[in-house]
This record gives sequence, C-alpha cells and structure tokens, in this order.
Amino acid sequence: MIGGNHHGVIVTHVDKASKFLVADLGKNKTSSEVNKVTVKFFTRIPKTQRKTMIFDNGKEFSGHAELSKKLGLLWALPDPWLKLYWLIHYIFPAFAENFAVPGY
Repeated sequence: MIGGNHHGVIVTHVDKASKFLVADLGKNKTSSEVNKVTVKFFTRIPKTQRKTMIFDNGKEFSGHAELSKKLGLLWALPDPWLKLYWLIHYIFPAFAENFAVPGY
C-alpha cells in the first residue's frame, strides 16, 4: 500500500492458511526496501513457522530470490490460472462450485 503523495509504503504479507498478517512501514516501493522490511519482520518469526512465500508480479518483488535465500524460504510466482480460480471463488462462491481450473 502506498502512502499519500507517494510518500512511504506499508509492506504486508498474509499467511494463507491462518490469515495471520504481518505489516510494517517502508520508505519506498523499491525491491531493496521491501526486502529490508520483510527480512526485519520475518526474522522475528521462528524458522519452523516460515516455509514458503508466493510473490505477485509487482516490481517490488523482483528481488524475491535473494529474499528467499536470506530467510531460508521456498518461493513461487503465482500461476495465472490459480489467480483466476481464487478470484472466482472469492467473488462468485455459488458459481465457483462448477468452475474447474485446467490441470488442477
């Protein structure tokens, strides 16, 4: 999330299973700043509790490989079909019962 007049950002990560949210302030939306903030708050979480991280396709995550190495995480980029699947399930839950994603 970007602050007013594009000053400052809020870096957020959400655990898909537990819905646990971690958030902190960053100076800007650059990859190095997002990585710095992410390392700062993920080092507080025990290694046994952090296993994988999925990044969206934003420029701020272009340093995902370096970040994953620092934190000892497996990483992935989202599959476009999977994004569509979850979007439909979120917006149209009744329709989603009959919606299948190719290859899943």
